[in-house]
Amino acid sequence: MKPQVALNILAVTVAMTLTTTHCRSQEKKAEQPEQTEQAKAENKIDSHLLRAIKGSPNKNNLVKAEDGRYLVDVSGTISKDLLTAIQSRQGEVVSSSEFAKTARIKIPLGEVLKVALDNRVKFISPASAAVTNYQQAPATPK
Repeated sequence: MKPQVALNILAVTVAMTLTTTHCRSQEKKAEQPEQTEQAKAENKIDSHLLRAIKGSPNKNNLVKAEDGRYLVDVSGTISKDLLTAIQSRQGEVVSSSEFAKTARIKIPLGEVLKVALDNRVKFISPASAAVTNYQQAPATPK
């Protein structure tokens, strides 16, 4: 076989292999559906909080305010626009810090998923409790 013929055969073989590989990768992409907006939002919500949103009766890890809303921590790009959007969802901003990129809010459970849809929100979790290192002083001898 002449060298030129052998090179042509090799080039055709490589091209066919690359085309087949490309087609297979395109087929796999077509098989994997894009995540829905709701699924993306659910990925931003703590699992305990998400179960409560979906109707789990166990809400032990959640802090419920007197007005029926729940206290949650939001992390992300905290701005006045985001806080206004939260307030439009019946949320009340308890505290926020643009520097720390967090906000503590009171909000109805049914509105948490809608807040998570916002691209500025990175994660929503139940409010974490404050922790202190308080130690009782030793008793003084009488």
